[in-house]
Amino acid sequence: MWNVTAIALSAELDLAVVISEVEDDHYDHDQGWAMTTYFTVRPLRFRDGTPHPCAKIATVRFSTTSASISHVTQAQVLGDYLLLWIGPDSREDIGADTLVYLIAWKQGSITLVNINDHLSCICGGKGDDDSY
Repeated sequence: MWNVTAIALSAELDLAVVISEVEDDHYDHDQGWAMTTYFTVRPLRFRDGTPHPCAKIATVRFSTTSASISHVTQAQVLGDYLLLWIGPDSREDIGADTLVYLIAWKQGSITLVNINDHLSCICGGKGDDDSY
């Protein structure tokens, strides 16, 4: 079952980007049991929820095996781009990868910008987090 995990809004661009995911556990002959997380990114019009007319691709799809089993997905609209952060949901999940993607939502292209196992959350918080 697909779950909405993040929404990023820009009223100026009449844009609501909806990020959904579904997880799949499977057996890999080389690695044993593995989990793949499949993501969809849908740029929609903020005012009525229809596909955004500036988006050449209505749904951007990608998957990762690097996200931890319990993770947090956060997103922020930066003009023609969407910054997507996928990281562990707790400090106890030390060693889990943090993934940062830059998605050109109008073009439908996606770039993995960073994989880092010690990158703290770039969004939210009280601003007093000094972990790196």
